[in-house]
Amino acid sequence: GLLISEVKYGTSGQKKKEDGLCIERFKYHQKLESEKCLLSNVKSIVNPRVAISVPIHRGIFISGFYQIDENKNIMNFSDKVGTWSLIRYNHYHTKSEEEFIRKKSRGDAHFGNYRVDYDFSRDNDVYDDIMDKYVEPVKTMIKDIRGK
Repeated sequence: GLLISEVKYGTSGQKKKEDGLCIERFKYHQKLESEKCLLSNVKSIVNPRVAISVPIHRGIFISGFYQIDENKNIMNFSDKVGTWSLIRYNHYHTKSEEEFIRKKSRGDAHFGNYRVDYDFSRDNDVYDDIMDKYVEPVKTMIKDIRGK
C-alpha cells in the first residue's frame, strides 16, 4: 500500500460560497512542517488482495505485505506520515465559512456532531497556487461530460 499525506486547506478568508472549483477558490493551507499536519490524516492506495482490512485510512496487511510512504519507507499502522514532495492529497475540509456551517449541520460521518467552536482562521497559513494549472483542464472536462 501507499500512504499519502494530507494537506489541509482552510477557508482562504471566504465567508460565503462563491462560484468556481475548490482548486481555484481555496489557495491557503496549513503549514506543512507543523506538528498538526504530521498528526493529520492520510489516505491509502491499497491492493485489496493483500489487505486484511482498511480501517478508515490505513491498511492492515497479511504477513509479508506492508505500506510505504512516498519515500519508500515502510510505515507501521501508528507511524506519523508527513512528507509531501512527490505526492499529496489536498483536503478542502471547510471550504467557505457558509459551506462549513451547512456541512456541520449534517454531522460527521465518523464522530457525529462537529465541534461548534470551529476556528475559521486555522489552516490558512501558506499561499499555494500549485493547482492553478489544473483549473482550465478540469473545467473543460466538466463541460465535455455535461455535453455543453
